[in-house]
Amino acid sequence: MQYCDVYVGELRTVARAESHFIRRGFVYPYIYPKKHLEILYISEGEWEIFENERPVLMGAGDVYVLLPGNNYRGEKRSSDNLLLSSVGVVSHVDDCLVEAFSKKSISGKHVRLPVQMNISDGKLLLTYFERIQHYFHSESLLDTVRASALFIELLVELALMYEPDAGNSDVVMQKMRSMIEKNIGQNLTINDLAGHAKMHPKTFEKKFKQAIGKSVHQYQMDHKLRRSLLLLESPGLSIKDIADTLGFYDQHHFRRFFMTRMGCSPKAYHKKQQSTY
Repeated sequence: MQYCDVYVGELRTVARAESHFIRRGFVYPYIYPKKHLEILYISEGEWEIFENERPVLMGAGDVYVLLPGNNYRGEKRSSDNLLLSSVGVVSHVDDCLVEAFSKKSISGKHVRLPVQMNISDGKLLLTYFERIQHYFHSESLLDTVRASALFIELLVELALMYEPDAGNSDVVMQKMRSMIEKNIGQNLTINDLAGHAKMHPKTFEKKFKQAIGKSVHQYQMDHKLRRSLLLLESPGLSIKDIADTLGFYDQHHFRRFFMTRMGCSPKAYHKKQQSTY
């Protein structure tokens, strides 16, 4: 498996951001990232491309990092009903391939990612791509900065989704954090998580707080809030849908939680965000 280091020490200018839905298979032309670093995400269908002369088959849930300096081309038809999202940014001199994964996916001013990875939390990724695309196509300078900031946030999320197992408790806790995020609607208990970590619940609870800086419940609630803010910015989702997705008892429970944290109702926040589109 190939890995890459991507520089996140400063905002990166977004050069392109787009999505394509190909109902009938299509042969994509040559892709030359040149001075750009690009992230592709396949949420539906399959597509085979060549990286230089190496064939790469991507399927649903796959993320692929296109590095500057390589040539990428498509020679075969994609599958029908292909949904492809991409974001490209101006490359940095520190973006590069590396030999192996380090003990930490985030180190200093870099994130380390597999060049190709499969991500199960597709809704979260699509939300990032949609928001970056929206801000990128806006004429506002502030929205241009927002697109750049969201790209950095996307890289960090991808790094956290792919945390190496180095066999120490901090890494195990990071993996449990990722499990909480991927299953946020299931309200995993300390017993559930401790079972996956193969620890006594009290030991797990103590080590989680030491490694993450918050209790399991606090982290779950904070992540529910982060996810709710993203989902409320997406068109087409009702308050009830979001409450169900995040594992609240009902939309009234979600409304009380949101009001306590944000000082306004989910509906008011959603209306305010949509008015900026």
